[in-house]
Amino acid sequence: TVTGTGDTIGMSSGTASIGAGASATINGNSDVVNEAGTATVTSTGTGDTLNVTGTGNAATLAGGTVMVGTSTVAGAVTLIGDNFAITEQGTSSGVVTSGDGISLDVKGKTDTATVKNGTVTVEASDSLTLTGNGDAITELASATVTTSGAGISVDMTGSTATATVASGTVTLESGVTGATVKGNSNTITALGTGSTLTVTGTGDTIAIASGTVTLGAGASATINGNSDIVNEAGTATVTSTGTGDTLNVTGTGNAATLNGGTVIVGTSTVAGAVTLTGNNFAITEQGTSSGVATSGTGITLDVKGATDTATISNGTVTIETGATATITGSSNTITDKASGLVTVSGTGNAVDAVTTGAHSITTTSGTVKLEAGANATISGNNDLIILSGNNTVTATGTGETYSFGTGAGQGTIAAATGTTTGLVDFGSNLSDENLWFVQSGNNLKIDILGTTDSLTINDWFGGTPAKAVQSFATSDGSKLDSQVAQLVSAMATYSANNTGFNPTSATQMPTDSTLQNAIAAAWHH
Repeated sequence: TVTGTGDTIGMSSGTASIGAGASATINGNSDVVNEAGTATVTSTGTGDTLNVTGTGNAATLAGGTVMVGTSTVAGAVTLIGDNFAITEQGTSSGVVTSGDGISLDVKGKTDTATVKNGTVTVEASDSLTLTGNGDAITELASATVTTSGAGISVDMTGSTATATVASGTVTLESGVTGATVKGNSNTITALGTGSTLTVTGTGDTIAIASGTVTLGAGASATINGNSDIVNEAGTATVTSTGTGDTLNVTGTGNAATLNGGTVIVGTSTVAGAVTLTGNNFAITEQGTSSGVATSGTGITLDVKGATDTATISNGTVTIETGATATITGSSNTITDKASGLVTVSGTGNAVDAVTTGAHSITTTSGTVKLEAGANATISGNNDLIILSGNNTVTATGTGETYSFGTGAGQGTIAAATGTTTGLVDFGSNLSDENLWFVQSGNNLKIDILGTTDSLTINDWFGGTPAKAVQSFATSDGSKLDSQVAQLVSAMATYSANNTGFNPTSATQMPTDSTLQNAIAAAWHH
């Protein structure tokens, strides 16, 4: 043991302990040298082992084995020389090297090291902050490494490891799950299948198959591989070149370019929003105020949330029970199962209200079909509204066409607020000889002869609000408009004079000349 400074020691296969603040030069081989803090040693021999505790130590060696810290005591040393095999342990131990041929095995927590072009292993559950370029790092399970140099490679051999690296190369060995890679522009390869990975940086390139990639807020990555699950949590951007992927989106400001696949936007409790580039998506949208914007073709969308929005054209859309949605785009086929408001912007959209009860639909220059038992309030102009079975419709716009024919049951067009205009088209195989017009209170009722089918237009004779329908048409080109009252009067007179007449059982229009003259005068081409 030496406690002074400037000592010269000649020994081989011995042990020299350098006290705090002491310094010595050791000439000899295969020595064990101990530094306990602020010690300085120069060894000219080979095969030495250096044990370091305490801080502020320095050593110049011709290679050898270096133990920095113990399992319970930290150590720190600055090393000069090449070809060290270093073990670093304890909490917050540190080593600084400047030579080549360095191997470092980290067994402590929050340790630090400066190594260039070295080989570094971070043991299970241990952590290291590493300075230096060109290092090759191996991480065991739950290890953490933070790097600041260039040319870094990381091999994760255990699960739940974390690496911070920039423009580096990261490999996940087969079976590794729960990996986290921080930093930008990394090249990440997951071997085997079923790996799970979280990235938080930008510009990463990831090769993974049948795995799971989670992009943190603001992250971006290109993913190469098939059948992956990709999670975006907000302001994330992903490009996937493979097929069969599933994208899960929460948070806003996300963007994704995919080669088709399944997209889940939001959860039952959390909203999501994403802009999608690509074709052939099967999208489910849920949560409150989720949003999706698409620009491709072959899109199917299932809306399950409240006040959700979507931009889609030429797609197939389903609005589920309890949902409300705003759909922007043209030529969509929309199935409406909801009682809440469905707003459709664009032209050529077809909305099919398939469930019984109330629907609320806003659309313009589109088609709305009411299936059996469906009722709807429809806002917008120039729509085709198809009544299929026992429907009630209230339309507030102008230029609506109502389609009603045999088999449609008892339909009702309710009086709408404001000034409206509309046309009833009685469809194929019906002419003016099949339609019987009757006043019922303030309502106009049109029976299809020989059936129980009838269409009632509420408040036709009431005057306030204005009539929802202004004219009627049949498939042979006949039209009825200004002569409705005269026709109703003529048919009422005939019924009064022929008390046995029943429109539901009559197979054809009566041949009474007065009635026929009224029909001929009312209908025109």
